[in-house]
Amino acid sequence: MRIGLVAGIMVLIGDMLLGWGVSDPALSGVARKLSAYDTLPDSRILWSAFLGFIGIPLEGLCYFAIYRLIAPYSEKYAHMYRAGIIGYIAFGGCGVHVPCLAVVFFYKYMLQTAPDKAVELTIRYGTYFLLPGTIAFLIFFTVQSIAHICAFVNLWGRG
Repeated sequence: MRIGLVAGIMVLIGDMLLGWGVSDPALSGVARKLSAYDTLPDSRILWSAFLGFIGIPLEGLCYFAIYRLIAPYSEKYAHMYRAGIIGYIAFGGCGVHVPCLAVVFFYKYMLQTAPDKAVELTIRYGTYFLLPGTIAFLIFFTVQSIAHICAFVNLWGRG
């Protein structure tokens, strides 16, 4: 669990590097959200990607400590939880986090190249390259969450 705390701090730092920006209040919708990345240095995008790429799977590995708490009481929920962990590790860092940052990078440079089409092309790029990994991640994350909740409700009901 100590590794999980360190990994959580890594991911927090990576998210803070990415999120320390100001959106343009004159814009609306997706354009407003993405405007926070207009002037973001590439080095912050790189470090955020790197910290998430390493930190998110490390967090996933540490979920096996919770798996070991569930296993003696419910083999069914422990098995479901383990399947969720495997998907979390497989798709969390390189399937969702890094592609999110690729979308940020794409938008930043598309805004310089074709400002009138930047948002439209970024949404299309994100749909093609981010959405598949996100869907796969969310399926496993949902299985993991349901197993976690059911296992502890089941355990609580015994007490």
